[in-house]
Amino acid sequence: MNGTKYKFILFICLILNLSSPTNAQNNNQYNESTTAELLKKYIRAGIQYDIYLKNIQNSLQSFRNSFDAINKENVEKYISIEKAKVRAQEIERILKADLNNDGNVTLDELQAIYKERNGQSNRTLSLIIEKSDKNKDNVITFKEMRNIEIPTKNIRAASHVTEMLSLDPNGDGTLDETEIEKIANKTFNLFDRNGDSTISSNEIKMVGCNLPNADSNEIIAVYSAYRGQAISSVSTVGQDIETNTINISIKEGKEPIYLLLPSHKAMIWSITGDTNRISKLVVTSVHSVKNESSGVGVIGVKKEKIYFLKSNQCIQHFESGESSQALLMKGLLSDLLGRQPDIILSIYETKNDSIVSRVIQSEKGSSDFNTSQYSEGVVDLKISDIISDSKLEQYDIYPEEIGIIQLIKKGKIKQMSEYKTYKIIKPIKKFPAGLAGGNSVTFIIGKGVPLPEGKAGHSCVISEETGKPLLNERLCR
Repeated sequence: MNGTKYKFILFICLILNLSSPTNAQNNNQYNESTTAELLKKYIRAGIQYDIYLKNIQNSLQSFRNSFDAINKENVEKYISIEKAKVRAQEIERILKADLNNDGNVTLDELQAIYKERNGQSNRTLSLIIEKSDKNKDNVITFKEMRNIEIPTKNIRAASHVTEMLSLDPNGDGTLDETEIEKIANKTFNLFDRNGDSTISSNEIKMVGCNLPNADSNEIIAVYSAYRGQAISSVSTVGQDIETNTINISIKEGKEPIYLLLPSHKAMIWSITGDTNRISKLVVTSVHSVKNESSGVGVIGVKKEKIYFLKSNQCIQHFESGESSQALLMKGLLSDLLGRQPDIILSIYETKNDSIVSRVIQSEKGSSDFNTSQYSEGVVDLKISDIISDSKLEQYDIYPEEIGIIQLIKKGKIKQMSEYKTYKIIKPIKKFPAGLAGGNSVTFIIGKGVPLPEGKAGHSCVISEETGKPLLNERLCR
């Protein structure tokens, strides 16, 4: 098959642990059976089984034009072919700069072809030097070009071939047509909950969104929050993203509550009152990390009652109980739990609610850090009090505007006369998290002060010494 141009467009199932809620006590996984990450490319609302299967068969046709079977030998050949293609492209890109045709390319020749733009290093040039000039002598020899490493994981199609073969059901090293149809059928049925051979939008959402069953005597209540009342001193999502906290109280009563708490911000829910009424608690946030963590923590509820949903595509934050998002939530929960929720509100709409009330506990918050966004400033929480599926850590520097206030109080930065402009006058470990959108500012790095670590968000960062932008140049005006 020398000289044949191999192409491969594939589709098949990837065994995947889909975004299921994790029970905090016993780490129960509410998994579906095997499914495919690549299936999402072909699954859409309204697709029928016969069309779905035809799309799969068509996607495999070009591969079969070059290879008779999907097996280890052919996969290895395919990977070698694809690596050779990529290597040839890399060599061609370098040899464009061989201006004197001596088979070697110098840094000067590269710079002549891949010129710097706007004072910033051209990314193409940087990548070429990093990949090719292994001895760092500013000359790329043809031997170095030939030895450019092409990791299999960087070749998307090759990675997919490997994944596809790993699905071989009987382990004989070959994936045949019958096995492909069997896996495809099983995967389609994973989505097709009602068995009508057509996938609905809710059925797509329901995969990886298995919630604990609701008992007939439980009140199903959904309370959504965009942000909390305060910044949490503990992060559920690392140092570069802000974590909020909010306090709610469960009112006394006899009926058990199946409580769902979606939030936009990463959140720590502090729950007080008659918490024994909570029979099940499901939490998630926009900052959930698929198959890893929810970005949420809970204080005040027994861990065996808590389910951390690791997908933000399922139970989502909404602005109001009367919004279209809340209406869609009702329909989804009806499919998932067998009935619509009894209560669905924004957490800010609970003034006259019969189950939940927001609690303002200003003694827990630091009034030194009150802002227009966070009425209670920062709440100092203990990691030992928090139940979470996420990694918990204390913030080195508080997020957003509160972090700026903190640094001013420590004498690390000072506010300038220009609106939302701050000069960093002493070294700081990192920029405060969350300085994007309306929270963005301008930083001036004082003479002799190193550039902080971390992300500056949408904030302009300027060097006092050079007068030039260091970060986010397009935002510096």
